[in-house]
Amino acid sequence: MRKILIFSVIFLGFLQAISNEQIVNHFKSQEGLRDFNITIKNRGKVPDYPDFEFALIEISQPYEKENHNNHNSQKLNILIKGDFIFPEAVDVKNNVSLRQKIDDELLFDDLAKVYKNETKNNIISLGDNKKPALIILSDPECPYCRQELANIENRLKTNSVKIILTSFRELSALEKSALIYEETAKAKTDKQKIDVLKKYYDENALITQKVSENKIKNMDELRQKYLRLGLESTPLIIEEEKLLNR
Repeated sequence: MRKILIFSVIFLGFLQAISNEQIVNHFKSQEGLRDFNITIKNRGKVPDYPDFEFALIEISQPYEKENHNNHNSQKLNILIKGDFIFPEAVDVKNNVSLRQKIDDELLFDDLAKVYKNETKNNIISLGDNKKPALIILSDPECPYCRQELANIENRLKTNSVKIILTSFRELSALEKSALIYEETAKAKTDKQKIDVLKKYYDENALITQKVSENKIKNMDELRQKYLRLGLESTPLIIEEEKLLNR
């Protein structure tokens, strides 16, 4: 499905608060969207900015027109204030993007639901569990994840860490993820687990053993579970408490 972008502030011109129906009708009136399904999936106040509302819109093709080889729906956040809807609003003084704030909040809500049901085998735990825990969604072939891992010993001075491997990369990243889980499960100390992680996160790391198709499939299912939430990049680092309290 092609990406749909809104570039202008839109005034719907109603004295009452804009209704979901009015928003849907506006989008369906746009060229190229008349045959699409437009649904309001979520709506509420923007945290810390009570004068603004947000609406999460899903735009999808009718079933008979879907291309099943591609994404057939798109989710879009818009901001609402009075009679106006906006593609974005920025608090310049505090350098805060309101749309990014909503994107993060909705991602964390969905992430909390998944994380609370995550199996222990998919979580690599490091450090003292009495310390506040950080959840890190990470990819063994991501250069930024590699930089984060290089700082892991400093992280562990103040926090425990729980790593979930969610790769955006190709087959080799899934193979490395499977081997990391297999080898860290056998490790008896944090140092041994960290050594395993650093071995496979190394940019020159090579796969020297065959990884079964079943293990690769499991790693693909794991990453897809988090990508479907809207995860767009790694590493994603969030305090475990913020997820457990949602």
